[in-house]
Amino acid sequence: MLYGEIAEPLRSAVVLDGDGVTDAAPAASRKGSDTVDLRDFEQSETLLVTDADGLPVGTARKQRAAEAFLEEIMGRLSNIAEHMEPLGGDDYAGNLIFRRGSYNTAEDICGLIDAIAENNAKLLKILKFSSDSIFVADGKGVAIFVNNAFTKPSGAAKSYFNNLKVEELEIRSLVRPAITPMVIRAGKSITIMQQVTDKKTGLEAPWLVTGVPIFDGNGAIEMVVTNAKNVEEYERLKRYVENANKEPFEQPAPPGSNKIVCFGGQMRAAVEMAEKAAETDCTVLITGESGTGKGLLARHIHAHSERRGKSLVEVNCNSIPETLFESEFFGYETGAFTGAKTGGKPGLLEIAHGGTMFLDEIGDMALPLQAKLLKVLQDKRVTRVGGLKEIEVDVRIIAATNHSLSNLMDTGAFRIDLYYRLNMFPIHIAPLRERQDDIPALIDHFLRLYNAKHGKRTLFSGALISDMREWPWPGNVRQLEYFVERMVILHNGEIAPGDIPGGEHGRTTPGGQLGADITIRKLMPLKDALDETERKLFVLAAESGRSSYEIAKILDTSQTNAYRKIKKYINGNT
Repeated sequence: MLYGEIAEPLRSAVVLDGDGVTDAAPAASRKGSDTVDLRDFEQSETLLVTDADGLPVGTARKQRAAEAFLEEIMGRLSNIAEHMEPLGGDDYAGNLIFRRGSYNTAEDICGLIDAIAENNAKLLKILKFSSDSIFVADGKGVAIFVNNAFTKPSGAAKSYFNNLKVEELEIRSLVRPAITPMVIRAGKSITIMQQVTDKKTGLEAPWLVTGVPIFDGNGAIEMVVTNAKNVEEYERLKRYVENANKEPFEQPAPPGSNKIVCFGGQMRAAVEMAEKAAETDCTVLITGESGTGKGLLARHIHAHSERRGKSLVEVNCNSIPETLFESEFFGYETGAFTGAKTGGKPGLLEIAHGGTMFLDEIGDMALPLQAKLLKVLQDKRVTRVGGLKEIEVDVRIIAATNHSLSNLMDTGAFRIDLYYRLNMFPIHIAPLRERQDDIPALIDHFLRLYNAKHGKRTLFSGALISDMREWPWPGNVRQLEYFVERMVILHNGEIAPGDIPGGEHGRTTPGGQLGADITIRKLMPLKDALDETERKLFVLAAESGRSSYEIAKILDTSQTNAYRKIKKYINGNT
């Protein structure tokens, strides 16, 4: 009874019929009757007061009833205000109203209602745009609120979830299992791992979900609030933060070196070995597949050594024709051969004097040159082509190869004595497919690099990064770098697995079929088979419109050779 405390006892009674009320009579003439004539109150300053069942219990002045109504509303609003934490500082209007503690007019109450409404609107915005997924159901498991993060995987509008029973989320393959029924049954908070389906890709992703029951004044569950976070996205952000704090892998590299980015233990071990080697002048042999970063590691060794102030001369043993290799490597004197420069020319070993020489793809060096290199390593002297004078050279040698030198030695293509001379300090770099933990860190590094270069804000979704961890990456880090740059050029914003052309989530490698198998269907001369294999490789490498320079890097050959093969196999020229 809202106004029972202000009601005065009835002084008349009324008889109610189906149309309303009928004639009034003094209470004495109708003893035992509980009725009054309501029409007596229509034009008066008096109101009829009833109980909860609608039965009249008394009368009250309209002014007093209005005051009691305002006091009731004021009391309820005050109770709400006392339990609120208003947003904003002391100058926030609602906060000042809360502190006044007295409400004398309808204007005061309207101000309080406005303040509460404003506060609630801000709280709803916070929930709406929270990066965490939020789902709220009533005590019977019917949806009453969802935020933007919750609707994103399904792609459905919020209206889709209106009055939706939580069991329907499982039936419609949106989540599994639904946590709200578990919380209602248990009557306490529960945390589980939930699979959430992305309707765009059809893939499931793990989400960490917590359901919390909210109880009413009688101890019954009034609501269940569910909060969820995408585990893959969380792990990606965690790796990003952790990787950003790693040393030296995310620190600026010394002059003459490049940044090495890694997260997993295998590449870390290789870097630590390289830095130990840098403390000495020993010869280093770096092995690993093409594109794994052998040149990067060689530059890292030089940059951390006592020779870092001197030259680092890099030689790709596969890029210099055999007929010119000796003159380039050892230099030549005037008249050594037709076209020889007057005054001669110092060789690369002389240029590297006091510094470091990096011999990439040492396994492709011709046997006669291997013998001369061995002599240089032993004697520390060179003789120019056409010359007689020995020139002393102080050079630290770092060699690298993507071949198995053991196999080359078995076939006689590589000198055993040179191998043992080079293999004084071996370092192996594992292929990218064996160090998947490095992939997210490398992606973040290349995204920062090429977003800055091209003025973009491209991001990779957690699902795409997860897919990329499973791709074979036959071109290793080099291929990953090219892929990231191409995606930055093509997109501006978040990229999902469905945005990647040329394959379904890594079944084919990004940027074309660089990792495709080469099938032999019939016997043929070995030369023809080699030509066909070479043709396929160049055609596949050129499918994305790459330049001859990029194709040369991908296939690990010289640009001159790549240009010649492109003309032969792609442009139809011989």
